Amino acid sequence: MQAGETAGCGVRLSTQEIQYVLTVAETGSITKAAEKLFISQSALSQAIMKTEVNIGAPLFDRDKKKLPLTEAGVLFVKNGAKIIHYMEQIERDIQKRSRLTQKQLRIGIPYYLGSQVMPPALKAYHQEYPEIQVLLLEKSSFQLEDELLRQAIDLAVLPLPFQSSKIIYEPLFEGPMCLLIPAGSPLLRFCRGDPGRIDLTELGDVPFISTDAQIGQRSAVVFDLMMKRAKIAPKTVFVSKNFSTVKQMVACGMGVALIPSVYVSEEDLSALGLVRILPLESQSYQWSVTVAHHEARPLSGVAKGFVQVLKSYFQQGAGE
Repeated sequence: MQAGETAGCGVRLSTQEIQYVLTVAETGSITKAAEKLFISQSALSQAIMKTEVNIGAPLFDRDKKKLPLTEAGVLFVKNGAKIIHYMEQIERDIQKRSRLTQKQLRIGIPYYLGSQVMPPALKAYHQEYPEIQVLLLEKSSFQLEDELLRQAIDLAVLPLPFQSSKIIYEPLFEGPMCLLIPAGSPLLRFCRGDPGRIDLTELGDVPFISTDAQIGQRSAVVFDLMMKRAKIAPKTVFVSKNFSTVKQMVACGMGVALIPSVYVSEEDLSALGLVRILPLESQSYQWSVTVAHHEARPLSGVAKGFVQVLKSYFQQGAGE
């Protein structure tokens, strides 16, 4: 039996599957539950149906709009909530013990996240775990994935996608990629609809500023993917490994850039005189940042504490 599974009368359920059912019951909607769980609606629906097959009874009345629980569903939620509570209590007890023995946590962070986004979260963690020494390893996303695979670090804060299926992750925050251009740019004439979106195919002759694929930055891979979706060969004139530098270069009129919208604040737009526009949905890409670890390296108590602090911090909107 795998970790987190419960068994009885031949039924095997993971705590994740139980949590899926509890979340659907709480929200009354597959759509809302999927958003809260950061998974697709189809994946959640399939997981719920698999659980119903495993227990041999429907959990929700699908003939009703708000997915009310069946009698079996009421029993499942009542007992499932107890299981989740007990598992959380076990984790809390283990965390307390781990704090007495582990004194160091090794965390991998990409360049921009390490310098701009993570410091307040790390401060919150230090206030909660003042006895733990945190060692930060700042490298490109691909390099950090290699560090995880070598189990040289405990965990890493990384954007999707991962190359290896051995990486386990939890989402922290996400947002679409956006086109960053100077305010008043003539490119605004290509903006259509409400909210305004731009067709990237109109930008075949426009100079682009990109991040560095040579050092393995995920954003460079996403840039290439979006260009392929738009079926254009971009004219990349400048390359940088730093999002802050990219934003400054766009503000100076040196080109335009595709950048995660969550990395562009309202203060950035105002101070630098920039505008961010979403590409057409067919050309878009959702930028998701996760906290990840190797499947063969279970998170220690202090590592789980870091994940909890981090998720709480970003759920309050710090990543936006």
